[in-house]
Amino acid sequence: MTSKAQKNPGALKNFSFTSSRDLKYCFQLFDIIKKVTTDEETIYRITQEAIKDFASDNVKYLELRTSPKSDDCSGMTKRSYIETVLAAIEKIRTQSQLN
Repeated sequence: MTSKAQKNPGALKNFSFTSSRDLKYCFQLFDIIKKVTTDEETIYRITQEAIKDFASDNVKYLELRTSPKSDDCSGMTKRSYIETVLAAIEKIRTQSQLN
């Protein structure tokens, strides 16, 4: 699988990953995330990765917040976005017996 950053190298062009977490940094990061989360495959993968990362830290309750979006180029609709997130959650839940 090719990452979205590889498909869209300009997304990270002038961004510097730092330990700073000020508001300006966060909005820059949100802009990058928006540019690389444009298809169901990516949404599915990052949803699963987020859940697995928190589970590995022994988190027992996780609230994922996301905003459904569509992308004309990939054909992703808001409905398919939500269905993809739910499918990723269900797959993790059934595979690993997470409750």
